[in-house]
Amino acid sequence: MAPEAPAIELAIAHQDETTDFADLAQRQLDTGDVKDALTSMRKHIFAREATVDELFLIGNLARQTHEGDLAKAALQAAVKLQPERSDLQTELGRVFLEGKALAEAEAAAEEAVRLDRENPAAWNLSGRIAMAKSEWQLAEAALLHALELDPTNAMYHNNAGLLYIYMKRGDDAVESLETAVELFEDQAEHFVFNNLGLAHELAGNYEEAREAFEEALLMNPYYSRAKVNLRRVETTMAQIEAKNAFQTASVPAAEEVQEAPGALEVGDDT
Repeated sequence: MAPEAPAIELAIAHQDETTDFADLAQRQLDTGDVKDALTSMRKHIFAREATVDELFLIGNLARQTHEGDLAKAALQAAVKLQPERSDLQTELGRVFLEGKALAEAEAAAEEAVRLDRENPAAWNLSGRIAMAKSEWQLAEAALLHALELDPTNAMYHNNAGLLYIYMKRGDDAVESLETAVELFEDQAEHFVFNNLGLAHELAGNYEEAREAFEEALLMNPYYSRAKVNLRRVETTMAQIEAKNAFQTASVPAAEEVQEAPGALEVGDDT
């Protein structure tokens, strides 16, 4: 049974009787103003009964703006109105997962799958939860099933790639993340390239790893993880180059050592 919704007011009181706040929210979403759209939707439901879809939207927007309690309240209210909807349980599970409430997230994911076994987002959520619990085989099974249901979903490939990084399967990670980048086309987020860099590093492809980390930083110069990863790979590459240079330089020295015993014998006699 899902926990009770937090005691939080979903609607925002106002006296504006002329603005169509639902329409305003949609226009704000079209320009990427998620936080303002959330405020508009909360004003939209003031002094009226919210529909399930409106509650779902408020919950989704609240999750995106990291307002966890508000997201839970909206989504749990939606679930009470329409408990048979798998997508509501999936979104609620995402909120729990992002809040590190793994038991609640797992319960929501299981319910989402029970309600609709053909819901790829529910299987993807199950995989992410299993990853958070370090249950690698369960995570792989869930993510692969999500990809069977939705093979062109770039984020599912990204998640599979990240899983294979955790499992130390570099080649599989590279394949999954290169597929993710290809499917995202020019919409890939900086963290996808960071993950691709980690995959290449794990597979021993250091030049490709450096390029991926540099791409992540081109997209987000303040992305500290990519900065750390790039420094580490560059250090590794420098160490390899120095080692190779030393080994190359050591070849004639080794040949000279073969003649050394005679000289040492002369010295010993002296």
